Amino acid sequence: MEDRTDTVSQSGNLPEKAGQSDMQLGNVGSGAEVTGVEADDVQSEEQRKRDKDPLRFCVLIVKRPLVVFFVCLFMHISFLLATGALLQFGFDIFPISFTSLPLEIRDNVDLLRRYAWSGRDDDAVVPIISRSGGAASTNVSERTETGDTITLYYEQIGGNVFTKAKLLKIKETEELFLNNSIYQSTHCKLDDTGNCTASFSVLRYFDGTYEALDPVFLDPNFNNIPAVLEKALTHTATKSVFPLLLGKNYNINSSLNIATSEITRSFIYIGLPLPGYANSSDKATEQNRVIQKFLSDEFFRDVERLYANGIDGMDFFYYSSSFFEVFLNRQVIVDMLLAIGSMAFIFIVVWVQTGSLWITGWAILSIITGFTCANMVYRIIVDFRYFGVFHVLAIFIILGIGADDVFIFFDTWKASGHHQYLSLAHRLSDCYRRASAAMFFTSLTTACAFIISGTSPLLGVSSFGVFSGILVLVNYLSVITFLPAVVMVYHVYWEKKICCCCGTKTPTVARPNQVAALGDGPQELPQASDKRQNPVVRFFRGPYFRFISHKVWRWIILLVMLGIIATFGYFATQIKVNEEEIKFLPDSSNFGKVIDRSSNAFAPSDVDDKMVVNVIWGLQPQDLKSCHFSDSECDGKTVWDDAFDLNSAQAQLALQALCGEVRNNSVALKIRTDSNGQLELGCFLEELVAFLKAEENATNPLTSLPKYPAGTTFDLPYNQTNIGVLMQYNPHMYNTTALGSGFSRYFEIALHYWIYSSVLQPSAATASVYKIWNGRLGESTTNLTQTKSIGGRDIKYGNRLRYAAAIYANLSLSGSSLGYIEGLPVRNKWEEVISNQVKTMPSSVQGGFQNTRTWHWLAVQELLNNQALLGIVIGVAIAYPILIVATMNIITGTLAVLTICFITASVVGTVPVVGWKLGVLESLNFVLVVGLAVDYVVHLAEGYSRSMKRDRLGRVKDMLEEVGISVLSGAITTLGASIFLLFAFITFFQQFAIFIFSTIGFSIVYALGFFSTVLALIGPQEDFGSLKPLWRWVTNKCSGKTGKANISEKPPINSLSNDVVENDIL
Repeated sequence: MEDRTDTVSQSGNLPEKAGQSDMQLGNVGSGAEVTGVEADDVQSEEQRKRDKDPLRFCVLIVKRPLVVFFVCLFMHISFLLATGALLQFGFDIFPISFTSLPLEIRDNVDLLRRYAWSGRDDDAVVPIISRSGGAASTNVSERTETGDTITLYYEQIGGNVFTKAKLLKIKETEELFLNNSIYQSTHCKLDDTGNCTASFSVLRYFDGTYEALDPVFLDPNFNNIPAVLEKALTHTATKSVFPLLLGKNYNINSSLNIATSEITRSFIYIGLPLPGYANSSDKATEQNRVIQKFLSDEFFRDVERLYANGIDGMDFFYYSSSFFEVFLNRQVIVDMLLAIGSMAFIFIVVWVQTGSLWITGWAILSIITGFTCANMVYRIIVDFRYFGVFHVLAIFIILGIGADDVFIFFDTWKASGHHQYLSLAHRLSDCYRRASAAMFFTSLTTACAFIISGTSPLLGVSSFGVFSGILVLVNYLSVITFLPAVVMVYHVYWEKKICCCCGTKTPTVARPNQVAALGDGPQELPQASDKRQNPVVRFFRGPYFRFISHKVWRWIILLVMLGIIATFGYFATQIKVNEEEIKFLPDSSNFGKVIDRSSNAFAPSDVDDKMVVNVIWGLQPQDLKSCHFSDSECDGKTVWDDAFDLNSAQAQLALQALCGEVRNNSVALKIRTDSNGQLELGCFLEELVAFLKAEENATNPLTSLPKYPAGTTFDLPYNQTNIGVLMQYNPHMYNTTALGSGFSRYFEIALHYWIYSSVLQPSAATASVYKIWNGRLGESTTNLTQTKSIGGRDIKYGNRLRYAAAIYANLSLSGSSLGYIEGLPVRNKWEEVISNQVKTMPSSVQGGFQNTRTWHWLAVQELLNNQALLGIVIGVAIAYPILIVATMNIITGTLAVLTICFITASVVGTVPVVGWKLGVLESLNFVLVVGLAVDYVVHLAEGYSRSMKRDRLGRVKDMLEEVGISVLSGAITTLGASIFLLFAFITFFQQFAIFIFSTIGFSIVYALGFFSTVLALIGPQEDFGSLKPLWRWVTNKCSGKTGKANISEKPPINSLSNDVVENDIL
């Protein structure tokens, strides 16, 4: 345990030869040699501070150390007990959601439009008719809908997965899962015959599934592989889908007997609703958990074994959303256990630094209980209902910050043991004032940096900022209340004892007033060395101080530091925006490989996931007013556009014209073309017109005569005149008498006939109508709605068209890799074209808007980019006045802020150096970097300003001697804690570890290297730049004192030795 042995006589003078040895070191000059007048003045000023009336809290601790200790301990433990009790009673004290990262801008119009569209069928007030035969909320047959899809990947880089041996292995692998008895009985998706749906893979083209299309598709023994695959690639019915199973560099040519691909995949389907549930929306979360449990129990071991071992020389990967959630939840828990390693490392460092298991144990406990306290404030008082993956990172942050605060307080306490005090309460009060002030400014700056991110509209970012800010403040309060009692109990009861559990052997050098009670007078101090014996303190006081103040080396140090700043500053200008979706797991993992292969390894097909823009009528942006501000699962309430109506001729013609306008702008709108060169653009009105035009020539199936009278036309607009004829000659579907004379919604009858004809009278021309348009055109009942039973279906007509995605377009852009720089202009072009046309349309169709889910993500990207830079600026702007107040000196505060700016620029430059781009985590880190970078600089700056020396070198030496060891210890603990996160599997945690390591690394280098050297070179002397004279003048005015403030109450710098002055000038 380090102990300072500097002593003073009762007169308060320094030892007679103090300072001479420093000047014997050479012409560097330490600032320690001072005149007798100056020494007396410094010592008397220090003694006046130590003799200030003790704080009442400190008096209480000295008088009743055990009482205060146990009261504080009870309060800390009560937070643990309260948390356990709340969990026991079912309160969601930890609203954990590790598999989702809420990054929604809740007032963004594209998000509100997306919510409106996705929730269009969920409004209980206006139920939407299900064309399967009832309302949308009616029961659905068991497991007839796709609930989840298990995708199995087979890859042989540089090889071929389409050999007979490989296909037999793929078949064996599929059967391993498809023949699972539990899968077949309770989880497989059922087809129309009630049997489990077959997987979709290349095997289906060999087993006879498509034999009706061509006999070549029956080859169960894989004897004619090139011919089968070539036919699948060229046949009209299969060519649009089959490339989904081929690698992008496939080579299939039956004439050359070639069929090669490095990769293929199989799709296995889980069915919903599960047995015992009405439909897929019935207790959806519960059904999802059932699926996850099934996959964990039945499939997880097999897919992990295949992933580890491969299949006959092929690499194997797997994916499903349920698999991903199960894996991620497990991995977050595993990675969180790394906090144990961080905690153990910090425990050892704190133990070594304090020399006491007693202090170390209770200090670590206070950090842990502080976490539960902060969570209670966050969850109950502030009422946040989200605890995500970012929040886990706060554990590692607070371990480092908490340890740093412990070092500050205990090192200050140790240093106070080498001075004379009127009583033990005076000593504790002096320590408390110094340490709590230093910790306050660092905690305030760090908390502010976190809370800045709390203003973000993104819940995943704001909740983390608020939680971490609370955590920092709670830790500060814990340290200044509990730690003094811990230290005092140790000092009074354990310090003199040899106890492996509590402390170390008493120091060989006596300390003044070790157990003096309040009011006891000063005691005679034994003679001792005038230097602190800790080797780190000796290093900072001696060799390091001489190094940074040397008239040659200091310039070399600054040149090196400026070179580092210039290098990383340049890299900071090269940072690019991350245009890809968020990656939770590394590229080398199973799921990382799946994401990469899905995006880059397969040939394009017409069924690939596409960016689809819908032009929508009948809905308004979603109402989220009823949602709790931190409920990421709340989708709000549907707001209908009651004015929407397509029954007027003007509305129908205007919509038809809009379809043409979109087609004319297809290039600027980035509309995709299919394999036949046709625009992937759909306009239901155009298809409806074409269908009804063909209907004019329809024949009666019973008589083979024309169905409609001669001269019948079904041209726009659709009204009673032409659609009345349609209804009259289709009595099996419509009863015109039942609707009555007041019925006017004939456009809906035309739409109704078109959609149901594709189901009741299917043909090649109408095969895709129901599939494409059923979910895009929603009707609700009216007081005139009628029901007809046709072919086992209860068909409703006479309805109102409530919503219509009347136009859709597949874009040539990739939503998963689209960046806002490229994407927002396309979004704005869509908005311009649609809004300009819609506002000129009749009032009944002026509520239309365009939307796709990707637009909002582009806005999030832009926000994160802007927020990162703004966060840094705001962080510096907040840190500047805090540092000015902390140092009470404009010059020192400005130099400190300049150092922080250099640290920030270097951390930003690290991002492109390690191959990252500006994404979610990077943006969050940039907001926090100022708060984390300020700690060591402000400790040194505050130590410089606190020094009683009048010259810069004397102040720098005092600063390094008093604060250097605390700063270094704090950096070691935080760096050590972050190292364990490097072993995390989740990408977020690994990146955060590198960020913390670089931030703390640059912080300690710049603080001890750049900042200390600059202070030794141009640091303010005397009261230059100081706010203290101004403060004294203000307080004198407020207290009514007269006379001018003495701006320089201490001897001028000229009273110092010539050697010191000369060294400062040099």
